[in-house]
Order: sequence, then C-alpha cells, then structure tokens
Amino acid sequence: MNESLLQQFWFVTTTSLYRVYRADDGIHVMKIDCPAQSKVPIGTELPQADFLGITSREGVFFYIDDRNPMCPARENPPLPEDVNMQYWLGGTSAVSGLFLQEEDARKAFQQKDEPAEASWMLERTQEVIHALEGDPKIICTHSPTLGFSFT
Repeated sequence: MNESLLQQFWFVTTTSLYRVYRADDGIHVMKIDCPAQSKVPIGTELPQADFLGITSREGVFFYIDDRNPMCPARENPPLPEDVNMQYWLGGTSAVSGLFLQEEDARKAFQQKDEPAEASWMLERTQEVIHALEGDPKIICTHSPTLGFSFT
C-alpha cells in the first residue's frame, strides 16, 4: 500500500455519510450513517472495480477502465465523465462534500439542510480534492457540469 496517497476520507451525500479507505485488497467505500428509512443499511460497501470516480451530481462510484486493451496504454487513468455509464458499478446519490476528518463529515451530515453553512464545506471539499491529485485509483471529475463548484 502506497503510504504517500490519501489513506482515508469521508463524504456526505444527499442522504448518507460514507467512509473511503485503502486496505491491502484495494479501496473500500462504506456507508457509515444514514436515516433510519434508508434502503441501503449502514455497513454496506460499494462493489469494487478499477477506479473510484468522484463527482458532485452523479455521486461516488467504482468504474471499470473501458479503454480498448488493444490500444496503446495511456499515461493517465480515464476520467469518470469519459467512461460509458455501463461500466459504472454501484454508486451513491449526489455528493454534498468531501472531508479529511470524520468529525467534519458528521457535522456536515447533521447540517446538510442549512445552506448558510456551505462555505466551510466547500473549503473541506477543496482540501480533499487537492489531497487526491495524482492518485492513480481515486479520480475526481474535471467536468464543469459534474464537478464541484467553488465559485
């Protein structure tokens, strides 16, 4: 396991709180909190694949590299928005924020209905995106329509 890569972070969706972490067998995404009426119980993990895509509108999802194996290898992994959706595996609802600390993620999860508090969440999200730059397996979208807006 490459210790220089971000080892864990949390994210809040419109309905739930998740933890992303690295283990010897790959990257894991686990639901750690949700409303009582959720169809997906706490402790559920997303199915794993080649890459983990992070978008604001489409959520977080694992996806398979759909590039033709007969073509020369590309230096960079495919961006989530460049992969056909048929290669996306299980995912989450839209993402409200990304966090380096669980405490911040839980605070955001409890306050997600209060838009006046959104500025600190954007700052935390920017920190995670910056920490993930250059990660070969966890890819944040570059799409202006699917990505996070920091304006």
